[in-house]
Amino acid sequence: MKAIASALGAGDDGVAAEPRLDIVIVNWNAGALLRQCLDSVFQSDEAGFRLDRVVVVDNASSDGSADGFSFPRLTVMRLPENRGFAKGCNIGAAGSRADYLLFLNPDILLDRDTMSGAVRFMERARSVTASTVKLRDLDGNTQRCCARFPTPIRMLAQGLGLDRLFPKLFPPHFLTDWDHEDTRTVPQVMGAFLLIRRPAFERLGGFDERFFVYYEDVDLCRRIALDGGRCVHNAAATARHVGGGTTNRIKARRQFLGAQSRIRYARKYFGWPAATMLTFAGMLLDPLARVARGVAQGSASQIVDAIRGAAMLWADLPRQMTAPVPSPDACARRAEPRRLRVLALTRYPRQGASSRTRFLSYFPALRADNVALTVSPFFDDDYLRILYSGARPPLGSVLFYYLRRLAALLRVGSYDLIWVEKEALPWVPYALEGFLLRRTPYIVDFDDAWFLRYGKHRLGLVRQVLGRKLETLVRHSGLTVVGNDYLADWAREAGAADIAQFPTPVNLDVYRPIRDIPQDGPLRIGWMGTPTSASAYLRPLFPVLEEAIREGWATLTVVGASGDEFKAIGADVVAWSEDREVDQLHSFDVGIMPLAHDLWSAGKCAYKLIQYMAVGLPVIASPVGMNRKVVHHGINGFLADDLDAWRTALKTLAADRALCRRMGEAGRQIVSQHYCLAVVEPRLVAAIRGAAEKKMGEAPG
Repeated sequence: MKAIASALGAGDDGVAAEPRLDIVIVNWNAGALLRQCLDSVFQSDEAGFRLDRVVVVDNASSDGSADGFSFPRLTVMRLPENRGFAKGCNIGAAGSRADYLLFLNPDILLDRDTMSGAVRFMERARSVTASTVKLRDLDGNTQRCCARFPTPIRMLAQGLGLDRLFPKLFPPHFLTDWDHEDTRTVPQVMGAFLLIRRPAFERLGGFDERFFVYYEDVDLCRRIALDGGRCVHNAAATARHVGGGTTNRIKARRQFLGAQSRIRYARKYFGWPAATMLTFAGMLLDPLARVARGVAQGSASQIVDAIRGAAMLWADLPRQMTAPVPSPDACARRAEPRRLRVLALTRYPRQGASSRTRFLSYFPALRADNVALTVSPFFDDDYLRILYSGARPPLGSVLFYYLRRLAALLRVGSYDLIWVEKEALPWVPYALEGFLLRRTPYIVDFDDAWFLRYGKHRLGLVRQVLGRKLETLVRHSGLTVVGNDYLADWAREAGAADIAQFPTPVNLDVYRPIRDIPQDGPLRIGWMGTPTSASAYLRPLFPVLEEAIREGWATLTVVGASGDEFKAIGADVVAWSEDREVDQLHSFDVGIMPLAHDLWSAGKCAYKLIQYMAVGLPVIASPVGMNRKVVHHGINGFLADDLDAWRTALKTLAADRALCRRMGEAGRQIVSQHYCLAVVEPRLVAAIRGAAEKKMGEAPG
């Protein structure tokens, strides 16, 4: 356990003293290269820094290259369509709290000491804003990867191939006259391996997303220079660069995108005259030069690619001519994204956990992205209070809830997108609900196996009328958002056109870590949830819990439950309060989440465990559904499948408080990598905007 805690780099408060690093890899059909890249990352030495997370942003790959990874600090963000390299980098970097960001191409293979050498250099050279390392090809030859800043003449010569024919007259873009064997300040470092200080990256506005691919690294380095910073080639650290990566297979489109980015760069820094010259060259002179080279080399494919690339540029000409003229500082003061009006049809107000955690917690991030969110809950706080007391709500209140929701649905035409929690009209067939939603695109969110309420209902009439309602709802939705693998499989089988899987996250700024765990006294067992969940899942554990309390080696606090059955076994029953929630969690030594082995439990999203782990508690859980993914057995807690296993796990923690602390620190680290708002927010915001813009017929980014 000491080795595990040390490897995680966690201190007393879950934050290490070493500089922190996040890695962002944008992937598009990289094939086996991505896995090789990730293998090299996770086999690297981590001396002198802490690797917080590795984020793979997958631009809608069709080759499965982003599938099947199980690295513990890896997050894979799957975009619904190819948003380009620059936008992918910004999405992956969003929410980072690391000191450094490393943008890495999937065709880079790190040596064991590449990252440690790169971070160590930046720590020593505090005046350096960004750096790269010495890149070698697979034969060990050093690549000339650093470059000059472009000028209009240099860009024209590059497009026509004159820099290769007459290098003395037209110096090439890359610094090929320098062997790259020493460390020096350079105008531009290549984006294949670009290490930058995160505060500087954020101050500059990140990559300019108008560059779909190519020139985004040139532009960033130029803005670094304009900002008074500098870029350095660090020859003391090395990595291998396969080169070509994912664009070798689409040469015509690569030619088009390269020409397009050259034109945009020229417009940004040199104005219309240079952009017009490069547009003319890209549409006429450049393809003629490529065709000539193809004829000289007897390459029919080169000729065809040149013609296709030019045709793409001609087709793009109207958009290029009407696009607003950018300015060098446009990223730092980037215009707000298009304003979106979103109606959130939640099930509950803030008191309801699912609505609070999967909808309302995103409000600040959505507002920052110029999304105007209107929230219209179906039920109110009185309903929840009556429900949890075991009573039935008055018929008049229920009628009011339906009338209020119908009024909201009649206004859906005023919004760009409808965001539905589970369903808009409970117990109403899809025919009516679908009719009311038809005017505006909608997305639907599930954090429970809600479809079982209808599909497995005891009454045949309910199964017949409503049994496939939710499957039809997701099949017609623009996007289905789910919280775990089980729900994703269900949505896929139901025919959902687009699926996004996001866990239910916590805000680590709110869920502050526990400072002290008592070294003696009874083990303080804690559970937090709703009264219905308490009765369903805690009662089977009563024999072990009652024994532990009676023998004096443990206490039990149940937050959010009701009834005398828990008090009868000696438990403390505490009312839940959002304001006191973190303090209530701090009164635990271990958090527990027992579940039943049934389909409803398989749909649970392990939110209790995430809450416990966020404050630094060890956890014990039933090995059901997402619990098996969140709990790393023996690392941040235990999985217990029967009463004997529960008893053993609890006694182990009661006898070893140091183990409690180590597991708690490991758990908080796992949350920071996979289950916190900082990780999930940018993905959720991008998914919402993508769903809305897709329906508007726009090309996002």
